[in-house]
Amino acid sequence: MEGQELVMLVSAAGRTEAEQILQVLKENGIPAVRKGGVMDVYMGNSITGEEILVSRENLDTAKKILEGFQPISTNSGGGRRAYSKGQKTIGWILLAVVVVLCVVIPILFL
Repeated sequence: MEGQELVMLVSAAGRTEAEQILQVLKENGIPAVRKGGVMDVYMGNSITGEEILVSRENLDTAKKILEGFQPISTNSGGGRRAYSKGQKTIGWILLAVVVVLCVVIPILFL
């Protein structure tokens, strides 16, 4: 792929999905690379997604290969977590304490 113009094929939700896409393309003889963001380097997974890049000449073939592709579902994409009623209550109490300490008390001592 060196010296070839790379174009974006798809944007994957995270590193796990990107690796699955790369494997499918590799199995079909299409060289591809993924391009993550800063958070990918820091955390190992980018919250903004990962771009899958292929050469311009392989773009149409790669799109056809991925037409019916469904990634294996994992929780690494950052799904929404369910909190219990007790956890929500503690969260609101902690928020109130922070507001009092950071906003109310400084105003009283001005």
